[in-house]
Amino acid sequence: LLGVGDGTSRYNCRDAVWWWLYAIMQYCTMAPEGTGIFKHRVVSVHDSNEKLLSDCVQEALSSHAVGIDFDERDISPAIDSHMKPEGFRITAGIDWSTGFPYGGNLS
Repeated sequence: LLGVGDGTSRYNCRDAVWWWLYAIMQYCTMAPEGTGIFKHRVVSVHDSNEKLLSDCVQEALSSHAVGIDFDERDISPAIDSHMKPEGFRITAGIDWSTGFPYGGNLS
């Protein structure tokens, strides 16, 4: 999370979802409850709806499988005066010829 608490804070980690999924996987292998965590209800950051964690995981995996492409929310020079406009573009997906995720930009 970048910012100073003045309303301009933002997450600047295009691979955050992959770390989130990894953390869930680690939890499943270490916690006594194991995969029972998937039955917990959570609030989605994207649509503020309550849903099962398993549904959120499926949504994240499905979205990346078909590819995501969008502009970061509330973009302006106020949140990053050094970023070029194309740097606020988020693109990621799966390269099906290798099976590896791709994404990011040079800006």
